[in-house]
Amino acid sequence: MNLAEELFVCGIDEQGHPPSIPATLGAGVAAELVLAGRIQLDDQGLKLFSQSPTGDLVLDKVLPELHQEFVAKMTPAAILLSLGMEVSPIVRQRVVDEGAVVTEKPRRRWLGLPGRELYRVTPQIGEPVRERLQKALAGEPVDERTRVLGAIAQALGMAPEARPVMAPASVAGVMAACRAVEQIHGVS
Repeated sequence: MNLAEELFVCGIDEQGHPPSIPATLGAGVAAELVLAGRIQLDDQGLKLFSQSPTGDLVLDKVLPELHQEFVAKMTPAAILLSLGMEVSPIVRQRVVDEGAVVTEKPRRRWLGLPGRELYRVTPQIGEPVRERLQKALAGEPVDERTRVLGAIAQALGMAPEARPVMAPASVAGVMAACRAVEQIHGVS
C-alpha cells in the first residue's frame, strides 16, 4: 500500500467513516512522489522533476496532471487538496481490493435516503498499518515511510496528543502544506 492508502485506512473512525479531508490523501500522494524523487513541495509551491511512471496506479494517475502551468499559481495546501480529490475514488477502491478494509452497506438516513458507505478495517492487512502508525506516534523506532505516515497524521490533526514525529527533511514541504491545510480548515 502507498501512503495515501495507509492514511485512508488509519483515518477510518470507530463508526466506519473514512477520513473526510481530501488533503489527507493528497498528503500521502505528495509524500510518495517526494520520496520517489518525482516532485519537491515547499513554501513556494511544487517543482516537478519527472513525470515518468512509478508503477503505482494512484501516483501514476496524478503525475501527468502535475505540469507547471497547472500548479504554478496554487499554494502547497491547494495542491494537496487537489491531489486528494483526484485520487479519492481510486484509493477507496484499492484499499477494498487489497483487503485492508471491507465495506458495509450504508445505513438509511432520514426520509429513507441512503447513507454513506462505511468501512471496517481488516485484522490481517489494515490493522498492521494502524499498529505501525501507533508505534511512530509513541516514539518507537520505525522505518522512514512509517515516520512520514506518523508526521502526516499529526500535521493533519489525526493524532494531536501523540509525541511529535519527525519526518525526513525531504518531505518538509509536505508537512508545511499539511499544517497550512490544518489551519485553513480547522482540522482537529
